[in-house]
Amino acid sequence: MKQKVPLIFVTASILLGIFIRFYALRLIPLGYYFDEMDYVFTGEAIARFGTDITGAWSPWSLRPLQLINNISELASVFHAIIQRIFGFGDVTGHLPSALFGLFSAGITGLISLKLTKKKLLASIVTATLLVSPWHIYISRVSYEGVISLTFQLLMVFGFVVFLFRKKHSLQSTLVALVICVVGAFFGYYTYHGAKFTVVTVGGVLALYTLITSYKSKQFRNSIFLTVPLLLILGGMLLHSAYLKSQGAFGSRESEIIFNQIELTQQVDEYRKKSLDFPGKSLIISKPTIFVENVIKRYFNVFDIYQWGITGEESIFQFSLFVHGFIYLSSLVFVIFGFRYFWNTYRKQTYFLLVTIAVAPVTNVLSNFSSQSIFRSALVYAIGLIFVGAGVYWLSQKHWKLFAVAVPVLLFEIVFFAAAFFGRYPIVTADNHYFHQHLLANYVGRIHEPITIITSDNSQSYTLARSIIYYNQLMPSLSEEERDQFASIQSEYGFGNIHITTACPKDLSSKLDYEKPITIFWASEIEKCDLPELNKAAYFANHQELDPLIDPVPYQPLKGLGSPIDSRIYFGIVNDPLCSLDHLNRYVYQTSLHSFDLTSQTDETFCTNWMLKE
Repeated sequence: MKQKVPLIFVTASILLGIFIRFYALRLIPLGYYFDEMDYVFTGEAIARFGTDITGAWSPWSLRPLQLINNISELASVFHAIIQRIFGFGDVTGHLPSALFGLFSAGITGLISLKLTKKKLLASIVTATLLVSPWHIYISRVSYEGVISLTFQLLMVFGFVVFLFRKKHSLQSTLVALVICVVGAFFGYYTYHGAKFTVVTVGGVLALYTLITSYKSKQFRNSIFLTVPLLLILGGMLLHSAYLKSQGAFGSRESEIIFNQIELTQQVDEYRKKSLDFPGKSLIISKPTIFVENVIKRYFNVFDIYQWGITGEESIFQFSLFVHGFIYLSSLVFVIFGFRYFWNTYRKQTYFLLVTIAVAPVTNVLSNFSSQSIFRSALVYAIGLIFVGAGVYWLSQKHWKLFAVAVPVLLFEIVFFAAAFFGRYPIVTADNHYFHQHLLANYVGRIHEPITIITSDNSQSYTLARSIIYYNQLMPSLSEEERDQFASIQSEYGFGNIHITTACPKDLSSKLDYEKPITIFWASEIEKCDLPELNKAAYFANHQELDPLIDPVPYQPLKGLGSPIDSRIYFGIVNDPLCSLDHLNRYVYQTSLHSFDLTSQTDETFCTNWMLKE
């Protein structure tokens, strides 16, 4: 029975992990942040046209696509493949990350198997990743980080195949080289944040391979593995440097720690807020501040409070927020697992520690924000091997402690699932641009001309993409309509939809209030004098009233409401969809089904999401 319990635990954990990452995948998160939309929107364009939506960029040029962001060269290709296989729209938007989440967990399990030759331990490590809150989170959002992580792990796996094999031959070395090159290439070109990681980790592990095999029969094979890999890594780095000199990455100097302007400002600020003391100009200087920044950013990756308690980083949309990255019990398991590895697999432990030590390089060099949840993902994936090893060791050596620890871990998994599916959808609705998802669904129900007023060019651009993506309008766009997306501009038009930053009074000398449905971003209500527009619309639809004689009845403003605090996201004038008599003054959702916008009737949609103010 004692031997069967670990297998039951592994099976239950794997099934639970898979369920949590795929359950309501289309609905949670509630929308796509515009960084995510970069990939799902471009992926659809590649799947349909072989290029971006304008036809001006191909992923095979290995050149970043410059939109609001400079998106990575190849990540959208994997979105395109998934959409071609499983269909288009928000149904498959999160699917690439979910699948690559499974792949990355599987590769981590293979690394564990090659290191220890123990199938049960490798299975437990795979299960550990599948139920990890951090890994579940990155597998449910459409950022490119988990795609790159999969290939980074593949590169590490190639080194493991070479270093910890029993027989050494040119053929097996070639296999390891191919694995390393494929992992390095796609890890590098699917995520800008991983470029430093891939080159640094690949270079250090190559050096480690040469050092550990020096004076052994394996040294010649080590050269055959490492020299081609280092040349390829160097070539990719030079290629990026060349593209950067051409402006392909935009101006990103402010995002790295070597930024001289930022260092100068930091030094000036520190000196102004410090009393004079001997050697002040030396102690508070660019070199010392640079070293301080490096140390802070490095240890931020290993912040236990962030790992086990908050899950919150400096940029909210990259934060798990409702839970820590790991379970608190994992802190105990990692101690047992490291001790087990150190006593049983000393060389393998050295390899893992070297990988973990250099993997935070991107986070260290990043000046803008931490984002270690993606930038240092390799640290967490490799670190979870020790957690899985701790669970394994307890199951084999300390049965009574294992019998206590596992129920605690299972309780933590269930608690996380409750928080993720209960709190996370509401708490993070704004962070994942649910308002654009909501408006896109509303617009998809309307066939009359619609004018949408935004506050700036960026909002016009991101909203236009969201409406096209959620309503699957891309195939119906003309070449001229597609060409609009070649730049970030104030105005977009396609079908019955007109998006602009101009107020209605500026659109024409005489606005026909009976015709266009006018939708205002909430921040534009005052700027565009929405009360007067609402009043004019009322008189336009009630011809028997004379605005100069008859009193103006109070006309509540209709709008699409927030699930967080019932504020109005968008005010709507001339709405033809929802009867004013049946609208509420607040939004309060208690069921996930309420967020399944596409399956709702017009009446249900109005009841759930349209407000009167």
